[in-house]
Amino acid sequence: MIPFFRKLRRRLLAGNQLSKYLLYALGEVVLVVVGILLALQVNTWNNNREDRREEHALLLRLEIELNQDLKQIEEVKDDSEVRLLLALPVLDSLGQNNGQQVRNWTHYGQAKKTYSGISEVNGLSMGQGLFYVLARNKFNPSRITFDEMQSTGKLALLRSDALRIALQQHYSDLNGVQGFQDGLISEVQKSYRDALYSNEISTLSNENQREILERMTTPGQLIATLENYLKVTMVALQQLYYNSDSTYQQTLELLALIQEEIASGQ
Repeated sequence: MIPFFRKLRRRLLAGNQLSKYLLYALGEVVLVVVGILLALQVNTWNNNREDRREEHALLLRLEIELNQDLKQIEEVKDDSEVRLLLALPVLDSLGQNNGQQVRNWTHYGQAKKTYSGISEVNGLSMGQGLFYVLARNKFNPSRITFDEMQSTGKLALLRSDALRIALQQHYSDLNGVQGFQDGLISEVQKSYRDALYSNEISTLSNENQREILERMTTPGQLIATLENYLKVTMVALQQLYYNSDSTYQQTLELLALIQEEIASGQ
């Protein structure tokens, strides 16, 4: 094809057909421009296809991680409710009607209904209850994919502005949830441990109620810290699960947006 155009160009120049040569030259320019535009279009199409493939893969990863978060929140919720039930007999053992305010909480009724048949809740000694209540599961969200997207600029691959904003807001809110757990809850746990130490029962785990009560020097401190610990537990339950704008509900809504985006791209 190229030799043909060269011969044609020489023929036009040799015959002094300037107007035809200019027309030919213009045609060559047009062909070159069209070729470049086609090449750019093909390259753009290939890049868009690759971007859509990567976007789809990222959305699938986010879907997996959000489902893991939902499962973990449910586990933390269940664990917190069990510890709430375990704490009440301990509070009552330390003084008459100490646990009454806890029994008035809505979440206590829900927890009691859910776990009333579990022997683990009803069969522990006071010593076991004191130490079991102290332990606590924390919600640690799976955010590997989002952090990767944010650090590499791949958030821009998301075509949906609404989804991009929702992701950024969700993981920003999670920073607050983790800050609450790592800060306030840890501080209350420390106060609870200090109360156990000051009451000289820090090394006991299976003693009966009488032996523990005999070792107590400041039961009021233990009662106050245990009540405070339960209040913080209830706040955490509301934040994570029970409120209409809880982390659990936000995660469900974000997951629905992602699944909708996945479906639209198939």
